[in-house]
Amino acid sequence: MKDSKNRKVFRGYIILVTLGRSFLLFCLITLFYAIGNFSYFVITSPSAIMVFGLILFLLMALLCAFVFNFLWPLCWGKLVVTDVGVKWKCLFMKTRKLTWDQCRFRGMQVYSEGNVIRYDMYNTGFAYVYLSTKPYPSKFNGKINKLKCTDEFIKFPANADLCMQIDKYISTPEFYNYYKWSARKSSKKKH
Repeated sequence: MKDSKNRKVFRGYIILVTLGRSFLLFCLITLFYAIGNFSYFVITSPSAIMVFGLILFLLMALLCAFVFNFLWPLCWGKLVVTDVGVKWKCLFMKTRKLTWDQCRFRGMQVYSEGNVIRYDMYNTGFAYVYLSTKPYPSKFNGKINKLKCTDEFIKFPANADLCMQIDKYISTPEFYNYYKWSARKSSKKKH
């Protein structure tokens, strides 16, 4: 895939790339601070304070694990689209690649189940583009955020440029319609 001349890189939402990374760094620092305080309590304090410190440490660790699991791919992930295929990269995670021939199943899914914020800041409808070698699992309709990128499945937040770029290589009505809808919406905002 590196030999390709026609290469375009897509990142997640700019808010997540900037502020999200800062928040993850803050969570990491807070976790190390909690570890330091807990070890200090263990060495110097009576057992009642040590139990409180242990409970606080465990809560911080669980919160950080949840936040990292959910936000890490959104903040550090990027999708590289070339004329050979797509490559999903994320810091400290395995790189996933699919060639255009392997992308037999593709489309868009919106996550609408669970704890979804009702205000759609980017006007995407919380849409994700997915490319897969296998059919999309029906039990995850409306829950694409629960799926992880694998060697057979790649997902990425949808935007008009990404849909247009993918539509160049594999024609899909969903991508074309999304791109046209986005273009109409942005032209209305300018006038």
